[in-house]
Amino acid sequence: MQSSTRQARQRLTLAAFAIAAISGSPLLRAATLTATRSTDSASEGLAGTGVGAAGELRAQMRAAGPGDTIDFSCGSPCTITLNGPLPPINSDLTIDGGTLGDVIIDGNNLYRVFFVNTGQVLLANLQIQNALAQGGSGGSGDGGGGGGLAFDGGNSTANAGARPPIRSIWCFTALACGARRAALRPR
Repeated sequence: MQSSTRQARQRLTLAAFAIAAISGSPLLRAATLTATRSTDSASEGLAGTGVGAAGELRAQMRAAGPGDTIDFSCGSPCTITLNGPLPPINSDLTIDGGTLGDVIIDGNNLYRVFFVNTGQVLLANLQIQNALAQGGSGGSGDGGGGGGLAFDGGNSTANAGARPPIRSIWCFTALACGARRAALRPR
């Protein structure tokens, strides 16, 4: 009797894991990825579609699955100067710099830093500086979408007007421009 009970429990456990895996449960797949390098190579420039090198923030963002966390072990301070915009965030993700001021992400006065397209995203303990978001030419062409952080519409917790959780973020020299490169200024 005890053997059949044990087998039944094992089958139920396996069934629960299978259901969770099929449903895409982030609890089973969530991982912590660590950015160990302060470089930003293979960015593909303005397109920002490059894969990056192993250990770089860009590569970790592209490798991250739903519910994953990216942390940093690239020195203190770790300054990452971008050579292209980082890839859009398209699923639940946490990016945590650990101690505020230890991780600095520099847009090189040319690139936006984070673009949250979809998902529940937590950005924490990061310094974002010298970022530039270039808007499109639709409408008046003045919408830049945020210099250091930009949030897009769609089926998302970061749609227009929404605010994803952000903890301890410093933004310096973050500029949003329209297609005519007219800087958006607070009113």
